[in-house]
Amino acid sequence: MAKAKQSLMDGWRRLVERHVLPPVPLRIADALEIAQYERINRQMPILYGSLVMSALAAAVAAQGDFPPFFQYVIQPILILFCIVRMTQWHRRRDKPVTLAEARDHCRKGVRISILVCVPVLCWTVAAYYETDPIARAIVPVFMVLGCIGAANCLAAHPHSAAVPLFAGVLPLATMLLFSGETHSIGVGLAMMTVLVLQSRLILAGHAEFVRSMTLQFDMQRLAQTDPLTGLANRRALFDALTEAMRLPEAHSRPGVAMLDLDRFKPVNDRFGHAAGDQLLVEVANRLKRVCRNEAMVARLGGDEFAILVRNATGERLDALSTALLASLAEPIRLDGGVAMIGASIGSAIRRKETTLPSILLAEADAALYAAKSRSKSPESEAITTFRKAV
Repeated sequence: MAKAKQSLMDGWRRLVERHVLPPVPLRIADALEIAQYERINRQMPILYGSLVMSALAAAVAAQGDFPPFFQYVIQPILILFCIVRMTQWHRRRDKPVTLAEARDHCRKGVRISILVCVPVLCWTVAAYYETDPIARAIVPVFMVLGCIGAANCLAAHPHSAAVPLFAGVLPLATMLLFSGETHSIGVGLAMMTVLVLQSRLILAGHAEFVRSMTLQFDMQRLAQTDPLTGLANRRALFDALTEAMRLPEAHSRPGVAMLDLDRFKPVNDRFGHAAGDQLLVEVANRLKRVCRNEAMVARLGGDEFAILVRNATGERLDALSTALLASLAEPIRLDGGVAMIGASIGSAIRRKETTLPSILLAEADAALYAAKSRSKSPESEAITTFRKAV
């Protein structure tokens, strides 16, 4: 029974993902949520402003035909609420948010949409039955216009956009279809048609948005990734360092360690370029294993690498450098033999007067040059460090 239920649920999920809301690739999931919030953030003041205008237009169009309670109590409360929310969202515009804050705002948006739509729906239904037949035709029109406008403003986040459509338009359209009045049934059918078309438009727009972000992410990754090792390249390192240095020194003190392989050239000379590429890939893997998630590893070109520590201290950089050198001191097995290499490391940490990423990189590069000058393992002796694989 449990297996049959799970199978049914899996089949339903696949059906929904295939025809309704395709799954979001994991590699862009976080960036997508931030982008959705940013789009909604720009649209929310417009949304609440349009709701205010719709409520005022409904009051003018009714010309006093609504019952006093609906016209002089419910409508002012709705208008006041929309003005307050519009002001709050306007103040929040252009403010950067974290991923957790973006998720929280989107969840709150869904809940608030429900809290707005349900009372408005109840007001619409009550007003529909309380007004005379002439004014009655006005009520569904303003309700649908407001819900369609809200759905369009929330289209970047389909779950939020679904609320005004399925908590506002759908119940009202269903009520009209079963009202028994010919003109009301016609209006209900028209509303159902608009509901279906609007839902398709929102889903298609979301799917296109996801495809666009996926393509952009892949292109950016290609532009910022070293094709051989899969590490970040020089451009990605510079961008990450620039971002870290935008923050005040009290909150961010990045450090950079430049690493240059010793005795790499003889590997190419003796084993060939394919073996040299294989060695670089193994070096990249070892650097990543040592750094884990504590630092960013980048390949700058050739046999030169860089490690970015976003909040660095001298002790932390020294400990990391020691671990990196120990990792690279281990033999590296290649297709044609075993290579013994080493490395030189020079590092620098952001100081008060260090205002540009290029300056910090130049300081680290100078430290690397000094380290290589003190090296006691010249390239001329490198050939003795190779031995045949057993």
